[in-house]
Amino acid sequence: MIVVTDGDDLAAAAVEQACARLGLAWLGRSRGSPTPLDADALVAMARRQRRSPVVVMVDDHGHPGEGVGERLLERLLRRGDIRVEGVLAVASRVRAAPGLLVERSVDRSGREVAGAVSKDGRARPGHRLQGDTLGVLRRHRVPVVGIGDLGKMGGADRDARVTTVGLKLLMEHRRSRRRTGARVDP
Repeated sequence: MIVVTDGDDLAAAAVEQACARLGLAWLGRSRGSPTPLDADALVAMARRQRRSPVVVMVDDHGHPGEGVGERLLERLLRRGDIRVEGVLAVASRVRAAPGLLVERSVDRSGREVAGAVSKDGRARPGHRLQGDTLGVLRRHRVPVVGIGDLGKMGGADRDARVTTVGLKLLMEHRRSRRRTGARVDP
């Protein structure tokens, strides 16, 4: 499973297009702000997909503190019956949240950058990606690629270029884990 930490309509359109381009399964019923499904429903639907990994979306509609999106992401990461292979982590302007250190992100032009990006998809100094849903990820070892807010980059991801590059980077990490013999579940 790959998780995208956004669920609004613009993000869903980009994720759907990127998944089609890359041949990935997308669980469209996970779209929504906030996410309309719980972890059990997401996992059950993901298991019915014929392709792997399945891309799902989690969103808490900007709820301050720990909202639906964070709780859902935490439950998915803690489950023993599925594996979250990576997270496409969307930046926000939340300053109160400590954010997350990331090695790489995708900027609004679809270029991989070392470090973080801002909500509008511009490379920023350092590796701290700001976002309230991201705090959950600090407690888990999971590959993360940062991206700007898919619906707030002035149409920069209208063609799903940013989302496609982000998902490609996560898939490359997944393939490298397979080559080294690390456990990779569907």
